[in-house]
Amino acid sequence: MQDRFTVHTGAYRSIWHAFGKIVQEEGVGAMYRGLVPTMVGLVPYSAAYYFVYDTLTRSYRQFKKKPHLDSFETFLIGSFAGKINHSHQIR
Repeated sequence: MQDRFTVHTGAYRSIWHAFGKIVQEEGVGAMYRGLVPTMVGLVPYSAAYYFVYDTLTRSYRQFKKKPHLDSFETFLIGSFAGKINHSHQIR
């Protein structure tokens, strides 16, 4: 949907208008057209993120000798894992 709004500026009044028009003109299958390429790109990114997050969490817990992390520590580690993963994406 977002791609349609970007490419066809002004063609749709709202998200619901775009949804109805696409389904009417192209069928329900058009809503899933970009799903496979999106998933192909998303799965490796997510796997890499969770690997980095888990590694950082385990290392930090072992270093601090803590069985659990508080919300702020979890937030910081998650942010750092996302930054590391984002900076190492293939462009």
